[in-house]
Amino acid sequence: MQARRIATMVTVVAALAFLLAASSAIADKPVQRPKGLDEITLAGTVGAKDPDPQGELGTQAALGTAASTPLGTSFTYQGQLKQNGNPVNGKCDFQFGLFDAAGHGNQVGATQTVLDVTVTNGLFTVQLNSANEFGNNAFTGEARWLLIYVRCPAGSGDYTYLTPRQPVTAAPYALGLRAGTVISGTAYQNLKVMSNAPTGYIPAAVTGEMLTAKDGVGVYGSHENTAADAGGAGVWGRTWSPQGAGIEGTGINGAYGVKGTSDTGTGVYGYSTSGTAIQAAGTGIINSTADSVLYLSPHSMVNRGSANVTLTPQENGGMLIRGVAGGEDKYLSIPVSTFGTLFGAPIYVKAVEVCFAAGLTGKIRATAVTKNDGSTGYTHYIYEVADHIETSRWCYTLNATTPRQAIDSSTWVQLNVAFWYPPIQDPTVTIYSVKLTLTEKQSG
Repeated sequence: MQARRIATMVTVVAALAFLLAASSAIADKPVQRPKGLDEITLAGTVGAKDPDPQGELGTQAALGTAASTPLGTSFTYQGQLKQNGNPVNGKCDFQFGLFDAAGHGNQVGATQTVLDVTVTNGLFTVQLNSANEFGNNAFTGEARWLLIYVRCPAGSGDYTYLTPRQPVTAAPYALGLRAGTVISGTAYQNLKVMSNAPTGYIPAAVTGEMLTAKDGVGVYGSHENTAADAGGAGVWGRTWSPQGAGIEGTGINGAYGVKGTSDTGTGVYGYSTSGTAIQAAGTGIINSTADSVLYLSPHSMVNRGSANVTLTPQENGGMLIRGVAGGEDKYLSIPVSTFGTLFGAPIYVKAVEVCFAAGLTGKIRATAVTKNDGSTGYTHYIYEVADHIETSRWCYTLNATTPRQAIDSSTWVQLNVAFWYPPIQDPTVTIYSVKLTLTEKQSG
């Protein structure tokens, strides 16, 4: 039989297994079916090459149960070879090349030669890609074609190119591995992936990578039951490892390691029956863009040495300031006890609100939030010189200029009050409440 005489007389019927077992070389990419549906028909039962002669380990791996020996990268190719319409019998040599187009295009990986293949009644079976000849990117969802050369009998003559190239297609269930696949069902675990990878680098049963979209995510989960008592999770993780984490995220180039958002619920929630619900460690900080509010008690007000003034705490929590004689300002302070740094984040004074009422001859002449400057002086976070003379309960708010100053020393709210001379009609000012708004944002 002369191999060069069978160029146009060969019909090849082939099938690709529905599973391509991942080896360490391709474990970081999901296996997806090669496209192309029209020119290849199933010639028999085919599957991933099984390193266990009894087929037990291959079956276990395909079912997702624990297996000590993983499947390889090879897949079974079955074909039919005819000469002049008659099935070939004997030994033949084959060469297989994988391409990304039906004509011309680019070869994917290296050419694989399979020698001394038995052909019986035209039928033959070979294992392809057993040594990962086609490379790590052979099957990632794009269409592929096999270019085939043959020579019969084996070891003699030149190879003959068989035309056309044969499109590589998947068995029906392999369609579930292509990009954009939706797996739907009523099972408690519609998709389960298990890994027995040894310790090292980042072993993972499932990985996700977003390479192009600026707003994409590597792994996405959604739980869409809106019932009032629904308690599902979009993404859920569990670990039994004492030093492990159910869910872990790593941010690079300033990105968030883990981010949670919610329209009306909780962005990130932690719960523990005996341990720690949420924990932070390291030299970083826990940061919030939300404001914090600190209420100061007027009962803690002190007179900073001013004469002719008395302070009387009120049952409603306020402080009644009464002038005995008119004239100079009376300097009164309310100490501020708060964090300068909270969970690693510096705290800034954003605003102060004072609620008060003035008597007929009393007023607030100046308001400040002040800190010690580290020596005998002081610096203001907020400072205003303006008369406030409202005789019924009134509140005013003063905002700090930006960039704000961090709280880094002893701090107090300063109120300068004055009484007209002579103070013959209700020379009082009542302070009802003082509220500080704090923030972790230096600006904005």
